[in-house]
Amino acid sequence: SAKMKGIGQRRHFSLRLSIACFLSLISLASCDAEEFYEDLLFRPLRDGRLLTHFQFTIRSEDTSSDHYELFPKEIGQIVRKYDVEEFHLSLTQGRWFQDRWDQPIFASPPGVEFWSHQSRSNDSSWDGLVHALGGLYCGSLEAMQGNTVSSHPTLSFHPEGSNNRLRSSSNLRYSSLPREIVCTENLTPFLKLLPCRRKAGIATLLDPLRVFEAEFKSIGIHLRHICLDSECRRSSIELIQTLSIVFDISHQKEWTLKSIFGASSVNACFLSSGSNVWVQDVSASPNFNLKIQPEISGNGKLRNFDLRKLNNLTFTVQQDKVDSQNVPRIKAQRYFTGYGGEYGGLVVHVVNQGVKDVNVKYHDLVPWYLRIFFHSMQVSIDQEKIDPLKAFTKLTLTPSEDHANPSVIEFEVTLEPKSFLTLQFHFEKAFLHWTEFPPDAHRGFDIGSGTITVMEDDASLEWNPILYRRQGLNPYRVYTDALLVVLPTPDFSMPYNVITLTGCLFTLIFGTTFTTLVRRMKQLDRVNDEFVSNRPIARIIRALRSLLEGV
Repeated sequence: SAKMKGIGQRRHFSLRLSIACFLSLISLASCDAEEFYEDLLFRPLRDGRLLTHFQFTIRSEDTSSDHYELFPKEIGQIVRKYDVEEFHLSLTQGRWFQDRWDQPIFASPPGVEFWSHQSRSNDSSWDGLVHALGGLYCGSLEAMQGNTVSSHPTLSFHPEGSNNRLRSSSNLRYSSLPREIVCTENLTPFLKLLPCRRKAGIATLLDPLRVFEAEFKSIGIHLRHICLDSECRRSSIELIQTLSIVFDISHQKEWTLKSIFGASSVNACFLSSGSNVWVQDVSASPNFNLKIQPEISGNGKLRNFDLRKLNNLTFTVQQDKVDSQNVPRIKAQRYFTGYGGEYGGLVVHVVNQGVKDVNVKYHDLVPWYLRIFFHSMQVSIDQEKIDPLKAFTKLTLTPSEDHANPSVIEFEVTLEPKSFLTLQFHFEKAFLHWTEFPPDAHRGFDIGSGTITVMEDDASLEWNPILYRRQGLNPYRVYTDALLVVLPTPDFSMPYNVITLTGCLFTLIFGTTFTTLVRRMKQLDRVNDEFVSNRPIARIIRALRSLLEGV
């Protein structure tokens, strides 16, 4: 019996070992189908500030099950449930100064911007998607539900993935919340979706206190499908999470990892297929001095640290300030005109400061409470008025409907070198119900940024070392500044004044009446007489009693 027991134990052990080996093979196979890259870019800016860009890229070929090794399971479930083909979410706080800081790696407007391509073209699918992502990233994306603050662009925000099969059936929807504030609650879920979280890799440098002390920070989440072969028979899903931060180090001539992030060194995430730190010098001025210790390989403008070959990375950078201005190729400006609380005007300027023709696509979503008069549209190029129908290659104007959908302005135009386009409208300010005003009503209402999109394949724009993982043409986007408009605002102190006055009158009337009815009167010189209450309320009761007894 002992011999049979030993044989049984060995068989049980062999079975467990076989199962473990089988599961290990499955795990290795799934890991081979998934890749994770982490990159960190340091880019000294012309005014002495420093741009740090974190980028975490995860790819997975298997999107049909809930079993992932590196790809976030939460994102995979959202993609399958709501038939998401591509989405782009950005949460930005601060203003990007393009004339001083050049073009950002991922351009984004202040507040929250979200646009997606879905197979199902209905409101419930859109509402479910924004609600799920809002809960995942701790944002107020539920304010985007419905059609009140969203649009269906036809010229801008085309799919950036290379899977052409998805473009014919995708449904595009765009929305923005310019007033949304970015805080540490948005950064925490961002880090939790990384394979190594904040335990290892480049993400260990992300101290929330230091990140949100910076003057500009932008969180981006970009998901798309990409092809793995020329015929797109095999595809994978790609998730890119980015974090761009601008630190003011103009008072320092030397900076290190410790002075920027508070960490003396950084290591690679052991699950990553590539882990790199890039230091870039993009200035052509001879006064710009960039010295890196220790010396690393590079082409003079781009230096690279491969963290997988280094145990601990520490380096020191010396940079000098350059008092020069950058001249962006495309510049956009938008502002309000007029005065008073009833009417106003909207003016858009688009300038081509380059040396060749540029095809520009403009998209602007204007809230419904600014009722735009499209018949008042005026267009001029180089201060010469022209017919709006002849000025644009394509023009789409969607009028607003109160409490239903916003106005949408879209056009496509080709600008010659050193030329500028001016577009202006008149609008009427709507009267809102007092419950539709925000708590700080006298501050005004935020109007989201307008978007200019230029599809570029020019190599001069590919200064970003992370572009080697992109495919196809790269959208070059420029955003106008967000605007603030003051609508006809009621006097919100009036209810307080009414309540105060009514309360005083009620107190005086009720107090006097109650005292007169209840107070007792007694003659002090008649001591032994029986006391009979002569209060009005007592006399009224006695009169009613005698009347009832007589009946």
